Amino acid sequence: MNTVIIYHFSRRIIVSSIITYQTGRPVTYPVSIYYINGIPYVDYSNRNEYRIPDYFRLDLSLTIEGNLRRNKFLHSSFIFNLYNVTGRENPYSVYFKLEDGKIKSYQYSVIGVPIFMITWLFKLGNYASD
Repeated sequence: MNTVIIYHFSRRIIVSSIITYQTGRPVTYPVSIYYINGIPYVDYSNRNEYRIPDYFRLDLSLTIEGNLRRNKFLHSSFIFNLYNVTGRENPYSVYFKLEDGKIKSYQYSVIGVPIFMITWLFKLGNYASD
């Protein structure tokens, strides 16, 4: 589920947010280890019996438009973005490894910290008026 919220405080100031939520992807987990002639074998659950944790992300944006005169050659605006506001380490994948006779799990997360960005946008030509 993705939700986009945009609010125009004025013609020059726009605040927006994107909320993303996904249920965890199905995964097959190892459930036990057994040994045959001293060689370890891993026994797995039924295919896709489990799910990795849910994915949630909140992004915020503030846009400040420059001068809005119609007949101007160049228009510019500043865009301030905050990606992954909550700083949640959303799991992308879960890996398992056999270490010292035990199954250890590792979670792979992409961008688990908030990231701040500034963009200076230039537009050529006449500004589209409301």
